[in-house]
Amino acid sequence: MNKSAAGESLTQEYYSVDDKAYLNLNDQGWMDMSNQQEALFQSTGTTYPNLVPIVESISKIGELTENEDEYVYTFQGINADLYSSFESPYSLNFGSLSPEEVEQKVMVSIDKETLLIQEVTNELSGVQDGHDLVMTIHHTYKNMNEMNDISIPQEIIDSASSAQ
Repeated sequence: MNKSAAGESLTQEYYSVDDKAYLNLNDQGWMDMSNQQEALFQSTGTTYPNLVPIVESISKIGELTENEDEYVYTFQGINADLYSSFESPYSLNFGSLSPEEVEQKVMVSIDKETLLIQEVTNELSGVQDGHDLVMTIHHTYKNMNEMNDISIPQEIIDSASSAQ
């Protein structure tokens, strides 16, 4: 995960398998976070079920197009309900602007065969106190339910052990 705001950036890399979890924060080395695994991942709102309200919301107001492999919903404009569906999964906070003051350009693609969400994007913009505020959300799902077994590489385990 990469985040940046106000000139500061944060990079977080995770491995989490069964009851083991490891974190590398800003390339400072791996840490064993197994005893804090639940707290680390419980607050993650971008899990698949939390995106379903976005699909429900855009399906009511957006334009539906389809191609050979996917259904694509798009919406451009201002809509408080659609904005609200993005608030929880993405911890959306747009300063003091109300949802009625935020322009959105949203796209959601859904696989035709599996009906699973493939991609969600939202380009949000507004003006607050003479300043342009812009936020871009781009979330993709690839190989849903087609993952190989995940294992934590031994070098990560060893690195975390030596750091303690």
